Amino acid sequence: MVGPDPDPVCQHRIGRYRIAIQTRATNLISAWIDGKGRRWTLRTAARYADVWNMPGPGESTAEFEDLCRVLDRHCADAGRDPAEIRRSIQLAVTDDHDELLATVETYARAGVTDFVLILRGADPVAQADRSAELLPRLRSVA
Repeated sequence: MVGPDPDPVCQHRIGRYRIAIQTRATNLISAWIDGKGRRWTLRTAARYADVWNMPGPGESTAEFEDLCRVLDRHCADAGRDPAEIRRSIQLAVTDDHDELLATVETYARAGVTDFVLILRGADPVAQADRSAELLPRLRSVA
């Protein structure tokens, strides 16, 4: 809950997890579900997620495309249109911006709609500054 005068909270259960939702939200928030679990995670994403995030790029787009097919089947079982769920992937930002752009382009063609960029290294602030010039190019690709 955020703010000086929080509203009452509504309690819900999703599977084995208990979540709390502020009952008088001023903005809609997206439900993100992260993971590669074919049975439980993707089924939960099919029912509740606004965005499904695949952690890490994997070996190739083949794993992502396969997991998307599993998610789509779970959506069909839940009576939900798979197009309602945005597809996201996490990518580590490196100093090789051309390689990162190529990876983003490849995954965008495979159906990724959102990219989560991870800054790693001894100085993430400097890496963020260097990466800022890359953002317009990333937007044009994705």
